[in-house]
Amino acid sequence: MQTLRRITSLLLLLLPFAVKAQVTTSPVFFTDTTPVTITYDASQGNAALKDFTGDVYIWTGTVTNLSATNTTWRNVKSPSFGQADPDALMTRDATNPNLYRITFTP
Repeated sequence: MQTLRRITSLLLLLLPFAVKAQVTTSPVFFTDTTPVTITYDASQGNAALKDFTGDVYIWTGTVTNLSATNTTWRNVKSPSFGQADPDALMTRDATNPNLYRITFTP
């Protein structure tokens, strides 16, 4: 149940971005045992990665009531922010190079 709350919190944090269609999930609602695909549109938002040709990685974690501050991440998947994690590599869309996707089960 605690995992489901964390996932829900993460989705609520992503909601403002999803409204702009920069980040979307499919399915929109999922559980900790449901595969989910996250799509990132680099041409939206501030478009900082628009037309970027290098690899794009997702950085995952949660901020919980056990975090030291409201910016202290817990449950971080990748070993280091600056180190490439093959499990966090997003796949570039074949027809739209500004779309990136990754599928995983939380």
